[in-house]
This record gives sequence, structure tokens and C-alpha cells, in this order.
Amino acid sequence: MRTTRSIFFLVPLALFLGMWVRCGVLRAENEGLDDLDKATEAKLSSRGPAELTKVIQLLDSALEKGLDKDNSEFAEQLLVASLVERATMIASLVLDRPVPHPRWPEFREKALEDLRRALDIDDQQSQGHLLVGRLLSLPLGDREEAIQSFNKVIENEAADLKTKAKAYIYRGNIQTDEKAGLADFNRAVELLPEDTDILRTRAMYFLRLNRFTDALADLDKALEIDPKHAPTHEIRGLALMMMKQFDEALAAFDRAAELIPESSSPQQNRARVLALQGQLDNALAAVDKAIELDPKAISAWMLRCQLLIAQGKIDEAMKAIDEVLTLRPKWDQAVRVKAEILAGTGRIDEAIKCLEEVAQEGQKNTEIQIQLAMYYMVQKRSRDAIVLYTEVLRREADNLRALRNRADAYLNIGKHSEAIADYEKANQLKSDDSGVLNNFAWVLATSPFDQLRNGQRAIELATKACELTDFQAAHILSTRAAAHAETGDFEAAIQWATKAIEVNRAEQDDDGNPLDPEELEHLENELKSYQEKKPWRELLEEEPTPKSEENTPSEDAPARTIDF
Repeated sequence: MRTTRSIFFLVPLALFLGMWVRCGVLRAENEGLDDLDKATEAKLSSRGPAELTKVIQLLDSALEKGLDKDNSEFAEQLLVASLVERATMIASLVLDRPVPHPRWPEFREKALEDLRRALDIDDQQSQGHLLVGRLLSLPLGDREEAIQSFNKVIENEAADLKTKAKAYIYRGNIQTDEKAGLADFNRAVELLPEDTDILRTRAMYFLRLNRFTDALADLDKALEIDPKHAPTHEIRGLALMMMKQFDEALAAFDRAAELIPESSSPQQNRARVLALQGQLDNALAAVDKAIELDPKAISAWMLRCQLLIAQGKIDEAMKAIDEVLTLRPKWDQAVRVKAEILAGTGRIDEAIKCLEEVAQEGQKNTEIQIQLAMYYMVQKRSRDAIVLYTEVLRREADNLRALRNRADAYLNIGKHSEAIADYEKANQLKSDDSGVLNNFAWVLATSPFDQLRNGQRAIELATKACELTDFQAAHILSTRAAAHAETGDFEAAIQWATKAIEVNRAEQDDDGNPLDPEELEHLENELKSYQEKKPWRELLEEEPTPKSEENTPSEDAPARTIDF
């Protein structure tokens, strides 16, 4: 609101003086009026965050210099609107892009800073609370605070039905209880039963719960309302694909392709269905069609790479993944695939270099670090692997793979007490992991350190591992033999060692030779030891002394595992 500027006519002196005093007071109250004028004009022409920043600065200046009550209220309303608008623009770089901006965590914080300031002024801003909740729902956010933000929208009587329905949907997506999540989606549908976006969103939630029939019911209803909505046909195709109704899924994707012939997405989905049917050549043709429609479709190039790997066309697969990395340099998922291709062709050094370049970028990526650590272990660089696993576990103390793999690495260098501690925690997290059970049992049965061995516990762990693998894993049968030998039951040790050898010999190549002759030789040596009534000790001469484990042995002693 603006102060009215009067035109003075001839008036009595006393009246004039009185008016002059009042105008002086009004000017004192509205010293920020010029900045408010400039902010209002700038707001009308603002198009991006930079222009809105100027508006916000002018409004801050106006409020600081002083405004009367009406103008102050107007300035605050304009400030709230400008902050929310700027936050929305910044948040779009995080929320509304197929591939989030590399600096998305920084942008999220900037958007949240604006939103929290706006909500401090006007806590009834439903759009502001909704956006706060969405941003905090992302990884490394705050789920509880996000739910509180959605609650404020839901509880706001002034919020429109569409905004409330969105709040229910966003809250439902982050509920830890499936029933609570479904209740939120149901409430959104109750508010707007004919809204096809909400029906599709609930259908996607049903798919997450593997409730395919319910998902199809929502999708079919959405298509009754809008039969030419291509994305609905695509989601319906995905539901049918998950139900393994492949012909019907292809029909749904074909219909989507008819409706949006310029889109590559239906062709990519057709390729996925054809691949599941084993029609790899046809799948590759479909994905090539997708790339023809959109040469920059990263997902299509990734799919092409995977199909070529499945066909054993490694050189072409490498070209495809290099194209992905050209389109999106240093993308961790693509880097991991490239490293897998390199490692699979025996180029471990190149695979390590590929991963190290990304790992050194500063962004700590758990998957990259674990994969890199695994390759270090292949190269018998267990200490380097331990450094990476430890870094992961500082961030994610319950990461099962990091725990199990670090235990294996400790076992490789003779640090048995550390290995046992990690195996123990890993077993508490997942008690039916045959690899953890086997390696845990092995170190308890064969460690050269008397204070660490526990034969009876080793038998229990090894027995469970044998049951989980249907008594068909030679190295696990061998572990059970070692456990019995540790308790002095050499008859049982001989029985299980013999069984391990039989299983190993049954696994033959096309020429009738054992698949793993080195393991067979090792198993035969173990059996001979038990026949001599000697328990097995793993490379005792290379282990550190029981009094101090500071002088570690060579890393040639392998962890008792066949899969890192």
C-alpha cells in the first residue's frame, strides 16, 4: 500500500503547520518507500533467481529503513512470495530434472534457507511447507522433519484440495510402515478421485508393494478418464512386465509409442521386455530405435551396453558405456559398469584407475569405494581395501558388505581378532549369509591364536552355512570338517572333508577336469591332516605372534571365501 501525496492549497497557517508535521511523521515511517517501489517494479519483471535476489535485497532494505504498518505488511507478503519463488526455481534443479544437478545438495540447502525464512514470516504458506517436505525427503535429508512439513499442509484449513492431496502422496512415499503409506495414498484419492495423476501415483505405490492387480485397476481407471495418456500406458506396461505378461506389456508399450512416436521411452521398455523373453537381437534393435529417436538418451545407451554384455560383445559394450560417460562425465553408475567390463577382461589395473579417478573427486560414494576395495583385494592389497571399508563404515556402521569384506581383508593379513569382530557384527545384521557364516566358522576353527578359537561355535556356524547351500559347496563342507577337527572329532572331520572332495570332483569342465584343481589339492591336504589327527591351522608360519599383531604377515594367505 502506498502513502497518498496531497496537493496543498492555501490554508490557514495553523492547519498548514499541522499537516506539515503529520507528513513529516509519515515520511519518517516510510523511509523505505522508494526501495519498496523499486522492489515492486523489479518483481513484475523478474524471470530468474538473480532478478529475485535483487527484489529480496530491495525489500530487506525497505523494511530496515522503515515502513508504516500497511506498507510493512505488503513488503513482507512480497518478500515471502519472492523467497518461495526463488526457492522453487532453485529446488527445480534438484527435484524436476531426470538427472539431478551434480551440486544438488548445495542447491537443496539454498532452497531450504529461503523457505525457512519465508515460513518464519508466514507459517501458513502451504506451498512452502510442501517444498520443504519434498527437499527433506531426499537422501541425507530429515524424514521426520519432512513429515512434519507435510502435516502442516494437511492440517492447514486454507490449503486447497490439490495441495493437500500432494502432501498425502509425498508423506505416503516416505512412510516406513506400508499400511500408513497406503492410507495416505488412499486419502489422496478420496480427496480427488478423478485426478489421473493421483491414480497413477497410487498405482506406482501398489507396484512397490507387488500388488499388481490393484495397480492395474488404478491405471485402467486413469485410462478411462484419459485414454490417450501415453505415460499411463507405459506404467501399465511396466506392471504387466512385472507380472511376466510379456505380450500384453509389449502391446501397452506399442500403444504408448503410437501416442508419442517421438519419445524413446516406449522403445526402451520394449527392449527390456524382449530381453526378458530372451530375444536379445530384437531387444537391441528396439534400443537402437530409441537411440535414433533420442541420441542423448543416457538410459538407452546404458541398456544397450547391458544387452551387448549379455551377448558377449564386450568391445561394443565398452563403446556404449564410453558414450554414456561422454553424455554424463564421471557418472558413478556408468564408471562402475566400465570398471566391471575392464575387470572382467582381466584389466584390473585399468578398472582400479577408473574407479580411483571418481573416488578422488571428493564425493564419497559407498558403491564406488566398495567396488574399488574389492579390486584391491584381488590384487592382494588388503590393507588398502581395509582403509576404504573403514571409511564406508564410519558413515554407515551397519553396511553388511563393508563389514563382511573388511573381515575377509583382515583375515588375509592375519588380523584374526579384528576379522572375528567384523564377522560377529555382520552375522548379527544378517544371520543367513552363507559367506559370513563360512568365513566366521573358518577363522574360529583354524586361527593359530589359541584364545580366538572356538570349535563348538564354528561347528554351529558351518552347519548352518552347509544347510543354506544344500551341502553342495565344497569350501563350506571343508570348513565344517575343520570345525570338527578343532573339537577333536577327527572321524567327523574326515567324513566332511571327504564329502568336500567329492563335491569338488563332481564340478568338471567339458574335458572332465576339476573346475578348481588348486582347491582340490588344498582339500586333499586338509583330509590328510585329519587322518593324521592334526587340526588345520591357516598358514601359521605367516601369522603374527599372539602377543602382538603389529608385524603382519604376507598378504598371500587367502580369506576363506570364493566371493568377495
